[in-house]
Amino acid sequence: IWIMGSETHLSLFFSDDLRFLRREMDSTRSLARFQFSKLDSNNAGFVLTHQLTDLLRSCDLLFEPDEYVKLIAERLDPEFTGVILRESFINEFYPWDNNIDKIYYQYNVFHYNGLCRNSIESVRYS
Repeated sequence: IWIMGSETHLSLFFSDDLRFLRREMDSTRSLARFQFSKLDSNNAGFVLTHQLTDLLRSCDLLFEPDEYVKLIAERLDPEFTGVILRESFINEFYPWDNNIDKIYYQYNVFHYNGLCRNSIESVRYS
């Protein structure tokens, strides 16, 4: 949704293309990478399993601390090495393709200005 204003009214432009939602999800994925890197102080690409609770909480992924964290820890560290790899964590919770921003595509856009009367001659889209 884009909102534009003029001296007399506001115009609303919007699209029903769901590909725009992906961009928001990708920013969520970027935020998760940032939160992971805060706990990965050596930038080694992993965090210790006992840090998982803090990581899940910082990414708003923590629901029921004890059982949920134990289940996720077993899933992300099946060999019980005591570490959780960054890519395993990201791909578990944010599996969509992160390259969606590099793709340009056409989409439909809708316009609503709320005016009772509209002058087609004075509106020009480019």
